[in-house]
Amino acid sequence: MSQELLEKKFTRKGSFVGQASENEYYVALSEDKVFALTAGAFYIWSQCDGNKTLKEIIENLSNEASIDYEELEKPVLELVNEFVSLGLVE
Repeated sequence: MSQELLEKKFTRKGSFVGQASENEYYVALSEDKVFALTAGAFYIWSQCDGNKTLKEIIENLSNEASIDYEELEKPVLELVNEFVSLGLVE
């Protein structure tokens, strides 16, 4: 995957507004733009603090969830690209 994206430090936009269940979190960019995120997607979004690279976020998730880094890299990159297109991170 793109080494350039892995070294980028993304910053989350919007704010956490609530949790519907153990696996459904709501993040709002505005009153009209609210997104439902799974627990995994919410974890990635919340880690985008502008200080950690995407690679560091994937490494942390890999360690916490005991999942191989290689298994996480592609889906996390795809998710972050989706976040960028939705305006949830920059």
